Amino acid sequence: MKLRSLLFAIVALVTIPVANSQAFVSISVGFAPPVLPIYAQPVCPTPGYIWTPGYWAWSGFGGYYWVPGVWVAPPSVGLYWTPPYWGWGNGVYVFHQGYWGPHIGFYGGINYGYGYFGSGYYGGRWAGNRFLYNTAVTRVNRNVIRNVYVDRSVVNRQVNRERVSFNGPGGVKAVPTAEQRAAETQRRAAATQAQIARQEAASKNPGLQAKVNGGHPKPEAVRAVQNANAETAKANTARPEAAERTATNRNNNANQTRAEEARAKETRAEQSRAGEARAASVRRAEQTSRAAELRRERSARNAEVTREQASRNAQMRARDLRERELARRDMTARSGRPETVAPRPQNAPARGDSRPQSQEQQKKKSKKRNQDDGR
Repeated sequence: MKLRSLLFAIVALVTIPVANSQAFVSISVGFAPPVLPIYAQPVCPTPGYIWTPGYWAWSGFGGYYWVPGVWVAPPSVGLYWTPPYWGWGNGVYVFHQGYWGPHIGFYGGINYGYGYFGSGYYGGRWAGNRFLYNTAVTRVNRNVIRNVYVDRSVVNRQVNRERVSFNGPGGVKAVPTAEQRAAETQRRAAATQAQIARQEAASKNPGLQAKVNGGHPKPEAVRAVQNANAETAKANTARPEAAERTATNRNNNANQTRAEEARAKETRAEQSRAGEARAASVRRAEQTSRAAELRRERSARNAEVTREQASRNAQMRARDLRERELARRDMTARSGRPETVAPRPQNAPARGDSRPQSQEQQKKKSKKRNQDDGR
């Protein structure tokens, strides 16, 4: 087992977090993290802080170690924390970083408790610039925090008997919804410097290392991290003017950022509208040109049809004239021709004498007839 852990540590060494960095580097490990430990949520020390649940992180040489959950000031008003989680992919367990955003994204379906029941966050909500706390699942100091409400309909979501800490084979079987996927594409902020410092401090505490505590973090080690975080929060609370200035500056920066984003959005919208107007003008010009071209084509076709029809009509009239002229000439020729006189028939040969007469005999008979006529 030690050899196996050492090999996976060497593989994961290239993806461990970088010290003093502003963002975590992606991590992949060959075996799953331990189960989630059972711990009590500390009381929220000051208004506006949001609970960030504990999780298992990875150190290249120390292996898995527990990062206790603490209350954290969000980077700006209106943002929620999407916790990190371990998920299975390509034969290894991949660490997905947490982030701040206007909506809760996918965190593996892991039930971290205290409002993070595998999907969404039920420990509180933003109402304008104030954060309201659901005391049905969240512990707050009522002497300090008055922005509270009670919603017990989410209490039954707290059941997590297996305490599974990862998504994948042998763990939680959950896939992101369309809304959770959309949250990943929205404007996001990385973990704050205080969150990064907390993880780095936890990585150096042997009592939080799984190889030392067997997957059950030492309570005193957990309290050490939480107490340090609480002292920082109390210091901010003890210096209300400084805390107020910090909050004001944070809100001003957020408002300035939103104003700049709004101006940029309006500029993009104007550019888009101008582009659409130009495109529409081009389309109208193209449609007008096409319509004119179609009219010209129809006019040319109609003219061609008219010419062809006129040519056919002229040919028909010419043919009719020729036929009438021929008929007239034929009638004229018939009306001016003399009547045809039928020739007298020659004397037929005597009956009984059917022999043909010679030419000499015919001459003699003709001469005799002439003589008879002269008498």
